[in-house]
Amino acid sequence: GYVKVINNADTSKSTLVVNTETLQFADSSETLQARDELKVLAGSYLQVLGRQADVYGFDYFGDLQSKGYSLGGIAINMIKSDEAKARGFVLTGDAVNDVEMLYKAILGRESDAGGKAAWVQQMQANGMTLEQVANAFMVSGEMQKQYLVQTGWDFLV
Repeated sequence: GYVKVINNADTSKSTLVVNTETLQFADSSETLQARDELKVLAGSYLQVLGRQADVYGFDYFGDLQSKGYSLGGIAINMIKSDEAKARGFVLTGDAVNDVEMLYKAILGRESDAGGKAAWVQQMQANGMTLEQVANAFMVSGEMQKQYLVQTGWDFLV
């Protein structure tokens, strides 16, 4: 993870410490903990963008999530990025296409016919939004296997 360390003698001075799980001080050590949702976010970078997170993007999306923005909404924002488009992920507003893109971008695979049909049905007949479908994908058992724990984070700076 990362943390901003502020100098107690001069609070205008700070250092951004990146890719660290523990801070060691002269008299103690401090283990850095991260919210569980950040494991999802770190895994999303690998799935959707094919790379580790950059520290500022991770901070941006982590801040959105802490303010109540859904993991599905964050995934859709990632998928709409130029970087994801370059990987072939394009949302068009068509439920059939967009559900397929969620399978590819979030779960890293082609859809299965039954699963895709069920999600499209939820959107077309039951009013489920793409964000709600994406959120379900983000917390699914299949995606949980892609969550990246803090010791696996290797932020780009």
